[in-house]
Amino acid sequence: MSKKNLQTSTSLEIIFSENNLRVFGLHDANAKAQPNRHRAEQGGWLEPVTFTPNEEIEVTDANDTDIDITGIDLKRPPGFVGTVTAFINSQCRYPRETLAIAAALTSVGNIVGLRYADDLHNVTTNLFTFCVAGSGTGKEAIQQAALAIHRAARINAAVHGNIKSEQEILRNLTDHQAAYYIIDEIGIMLRKIRNAQQKGGAAYLDGVIGMLMSVYSKANGWLPVTGDMRKEVRKSLLQELQHIERKLEDKPNSILEDRIAAIEYAIKSLENGIEKPFLSLMGFTTPVTFDDLVDFESATNGFIGRSLLFNERETVPDEKEDFVRPPMDERLALALATLYSAGSYDTMEGQRIEHYGEKLTIPTSDDARVMLEQVMRLFHELALEHKDTNGLEALALRAKEAVAKVSFILAVPEGIRTVEHVRWAYALIRRDVEEKTRLVIGNDRRKDSPAQALMARILNLVAGDNGETLGVLVNRIKNVKKEDIEKCLDLLVKDGLVTVSETVHPRQGIVSKRYKTV
Repeated sequence: MSKKNLQTSTSLEIIFSENNLRVFGLHDANAKAQPNRHRAEQGGWLEPVTFTPNEEIEVTDANDTDIDITGIDLKRPPGFVGTVTAFINSQCRYPRETLAIAAALTSVGNIVGLRYADDLHNVTTNLFTFCVAGSGTGKEAIQQAALAIHRAARINAAVHGNIKSEQEILRNLTDHQAAYYIIDEIGIMLRKIRNAQQKGGAAYLDGVIGMLMSVYSKANGWLPVTGDMRKEVRKSLLQELQHIERKLEDKPNSILEDRIAAIEYAIKSLENGIEKPFLSLMGFTTPVTFDDLVDFESATNGFIGRSLLFNERETVPDEKEDFVRPPMDERLALALATLYSAGSYDTMEGQRIEHYGEKLTIPTSDDARVMLEQVMRLFHELALEHKDTNGLEALALRAKEAVAKVSFILAVPEGIRTVEHVRWAYALIRRDVEEKTRLVIGNDRRKDSPAQALMARILNLVAGDNGETLGVLVNRIKNVKKEDIEKCLDLLVKDGLVTVSETVHPRQGIVSKRYKTV
């Protein structure tokens, strides 16, 4: 991977019309200017952005040693995951094809996670995914499709729609070996956590994120439990056990008897911790709520850095004509259930979602193995570049595991990991790293390098299939003048990072320019 450089300016010149005061960069006069600046902003003044050649913005590009991903359609994953994606898309009145990929990968990862093993990196298939789309554009249909997939696989008992506390997370993992979180409006929860961290209070929310990140990496090991937490969970389990035993005094019930066995096992296992806990999370949110949460800290050391982003750029998607939501094909439902049970199909409703026995190992073809090694080298090189330029090397380093995870998920239903799986996974994760990098720069560099931040924000906004018009960019990038956005677009087009084309409005007949990333 190589870098393209754009020359921008760090020395912003701010001119206040009230008193002709000028402030350059971080000049001492800045403090005195703030009251006047505040009044100016209230009156509609926007800070101008200048572009002069003394600062670079790095944009990842392919070099001669890169993997050829030409022709890969990231909305059409290969194999069985592609079939699951097609079902999810069939459930949506509005095309939400990017979110469908997130739901398919997360759902299939959940289904295969307990019974299959990776032959190379010992990775697990649990994912953290964020589905970002505008309000009212069809996120609910994606959620419902994902829930239907879990029901068909008979693992819906381990699905949860909210997180109240870290104790609840542990309790869920004692009820079942797996905990699959599918959470709506997760951006609101993350904002509450950030506010609690900055202002103090609501410490339990901070504990939730810490617990999620801790459990995430323990799917092939043991999760230690603190003494106080062990006592609280044990007390709760004993209360449930007594309640069930009283019910069984009236009449026998096989499901309740199975539950007693599960509780007794959970109480026993708490002494050593929780064995092989499998936790995944798919969260839904809007750009307004989510985008500015992606800062340096969250992307490098936090929850978001461990997640994959799936962003639907179109906020007014076309409605499908004569849409009727079809039921799930019986063959697909059977395939999902069989995939979870690894062919035995011995699951019964009400049983604990668990598997501690030997796993089926999925082999990797020789050429896929070679390509995976190349992927690891490429992302290591990218990590070194980020270390020198923006400090975001953690994103590239985590990308290694992400490619291994996604390619493994694609491979399990097919029985072998192939070059096709690795190439598709690499293309997906490369896009993810680039998007997170631009989000961090767009959020964190607004003060010290507003021109660089503006470029990063524009590149993310025009990354959708159809790009965006200038009018849309002006509406979505607040506190920046229209002429500054135009200047930035001209530079991006000149440097070959963005293309521009003329489009005609379908109803109004107005000709406008549409910008799109290359």
